[in-house]
Amino acid sequence: VRVRQIEADDTVLEILYQRVTLFVATSLAEGFGLPVIEAMSAGCPVAISNIAAFREVVGDAGLFHAPNDSVELADNIMSVLGDPAGSADLARLGRARSLLFTWRRSAELTAAAYQTLLP
Repeated sequence: VRVRQIEADDTVLEILYQRVTLFVATSLAEGFGLPVIEAMSAGCPVAISNIAAFREVVGDAGLFHAPNDSVELADNIMSVLGDPAGSADLARLGRARSLLFTWRRSAELTAAAYQTLLP
């Protein structure tokens, strides 16, 4: 199998997210879920591992599966593919949830954390 890696700027990446039916991440561990937020902000439903970082980022705006449970993952994929209305609901919830994770808000929270450390 030959895998070709492409580099995409933000515009191309958003177009790609908008054109896929479902974003899937089966990570065992993550520090954060930036690609998941990117997908949600573009209106792409997400099916992700039920790990702490993804639970915190996604809330109730996605479908979760155990990281090593291929049957549960397949059920989530089929759920999105077989239910356009449910998929649209996930997309709407994801877009709304992604608004909690803007760069501006991140900067504000970081600055506030630093302020608590200053004398």
